[in-house]
Amino acid sequence: MNIDTLFMFIEIINNGSITKAAERLHVSQSALSQQIKSMENSFGCRLLDRSNQGVSMTPAGELVYQRAQEILGVYQTLVNQLELLQKKDRCFHILSMDVIYTYALPCALFQIQKKFQEVRLETKVMSSAQIEQKINAGQGDIGFIVGPPANKELYSRFMFSDPVHLVMTPRTHKRKKMDLDELQQLPMMMISGSHRTQQKLDGYLAQKGVSRQQMNVTCQFESFESAKQSVVNGMGAAFLPYSSIKKELYNKQLEIIEIEEFEFKFRYYLIKNPKSQQEDVQIKDLFAYLERMLDSMIC
Repeated sequence: MNIDTLFMFIEIINNGSITKAAERLHVSQSALSQQIKSMENSFGCRLLDRSNQGVSMTPAGELVYQRAQEILGVYQTLVNQLELLQKKDRCFHILSMDVIYTYALPCALFQIQKKFQEVRLETKVMSSAQIEQKINAGQGDIGFIVGPPANKELYSRFMFSDPVHLVMTPRTHKRKKMDLDELQQLPMMMISGSHRTQQKLDGYLAQKGVSRQQMNVTCQFESFESAKQSVVNGMGAAFLPYSSIKKELYNKQLEIIEIEEFEFKFRYYLIKNPKSQQEDVQIKDLFAYLERMLDSMIC
């Protein structure tokens, strides 16, 4: 068994199907099945339950899946360290949820790159849950998420709070205030319920007696930027974090609708894996610099 076999196993689980994984990996289904069979023989236990609906993990498979991700993370760290020995510049991997990625990182990255010119920065946007998983597996140097990490073994530091407001374009809506029970009258632009930001907002609204099902959700988006542009174009209303709407409020493209007894904020955190040994002094300095400038990250 080798690293490639572990990678193939993870792909099967992530895709829920040997057929789909084979297509993504550009190998035959029979060859992939044989690899997994060989893997099961090597461990002496069944890792997958197969059915017409796809595959599911056995308890042994769940353990292998978890450890395989950790092993691949260690392997990637080793590859990165070997690359570092062969070239002077170090790649610093930053993973971020969409609000920080769009409205805070651009200014922060400019300052970092100016101070650490020999460090190459690579940024990726993904969900907070995915960021936690990758940071834990050693597949990223630092992450920016909403809410404290579910994995308490990760190092975390609070960054800042971001008030959430109901907004509409003044071209289509003239009211300045409304009650929570009037929300169902508005066409709402919402973020997909799979995102942690929306889950936290939905939970808060539910505490106030307003469920997502009661609202007139006409469109769902994968990013706040998409939802915001739809509101600017007059398609309805949306709950958006202040950091994402500052410019539009200043330009009078959007207007905040005050809601009685509504006060909600997203809380953003920086996370990293304390088990990741950063022997590069320059990277340690970069970490320290980034933490010092957290309060001034928003553009």
